[in-house]
Amino acid sequence: MKRILFAALIAGAWANTAIAETFDWSGIYGGVSVGARWSDTKTDTPLREWGKYYSADGTSFTGGGFIGYNFQHGNFVFGPDVSVQFTSDAAHSDKRPFFPVGYFLESFRPKATVSVNGRLGYSVGAALPYLTAGYTRSWYDNIHLATTQGWEDEFTTSFARNGWNVGVGTDWRFTDHIFGRAEYRYIDLGTQNLGSSWERRFTQHAATLGIGYRF
Repeated sequence: MKRILFAALIAGAWANTAIAETFDWSGIYGGVSVGARWSDTKTDTPLREWGKYYSADGTSFTGGGFIGYNFQHGNFVFGPDVSVQFTSDAAHSDKRPFFPVGYFLESFRPKATVSVNGRLGYSVGAALPYLTAGYTRSWYDNIHLATTQGWEDEFTTSFARNGWNVGVGTDWRFTDHIFGRAEYRYIDLGTQNLGSSWERRFTQHAATLGIGYRF
């Protein structure tokens, strides 16, 4: 629901901004952003006692920065945008039975996510609503915890996933150089084949607010 409301606010900025003077958005820019990241890692398993699949999902704080370059033709603004985000916490799975007596718990943390995107926007007054899409690489920590009959084992592995993202956002000019940014992105990092009918799918959602400077 939070993701839907955030996207609706951005869409509202597109629809409700009055047509006014066209601002010059061209040139290099950079900024910082903070927000929330919803991470979901769904594992499809053949184990009956675990159900059809189990998910490690959760919401965490995310923060980072962005840099890009705007080209402008009339009201149309387009160009590359590169961003990096760091995440504070992991997404945890439910406890699953572990033979003979115990449980298994798995956590995934997308500790860093880098995206290389293209943007296409339309300048309307002080607002620049835009669409964005591109390539994403995300680095994960995978934490395993298993206990049974007084024995406990915990270990962490790290890996990276490649995928794509698509999003919508709005930049808002406060001065000739300073602007604000609200953005939502859906991130799909594909499916990992674990063998023996096991598969794992990685997705993320990110909603951020930022402040930037146009040079």
